[in-house]
Amino acid sequence: MGLPSGAQGGSHRRREDNMDRVIDPRFESRQVTDDEWLIVDHRYGPNDLRGTVACVYRVEDGVVDVVWLRDLPLAGCYQTVFDVLEDIRRFYVHEEHKHLHAV
Repeated sequence: MGLPSGAQGGSHRRREDNMDRVIDPRFESRQVTDDEWLIVDHRYGPNDLRGTVACVYRVEDGVVDVVWLRDLPLAGCYQTVFDVLEDIRRFYVHEEHKHLHAV
């Protein structure tokens, strides 16, 4: 499982430590511990378990592993939580675009 081609090298600890942010209003990372995040889909209500898309764990500086809670054809390893959010956003934008043109 390689890193996304557009990802930058180097240490991202400072960037990851501030990752409780929204990239796309639909998706958000919520930091649970110093090294763990949940990726949440706001399409579902706050008490709906389907809203949790993935669990992200920092393995070392510049490497996070993802446990997907949905069947998504995305990587299992990234450089940052931000990269995970970007990949999720790109995937769903592409899927929504496909469905719009299929109708």
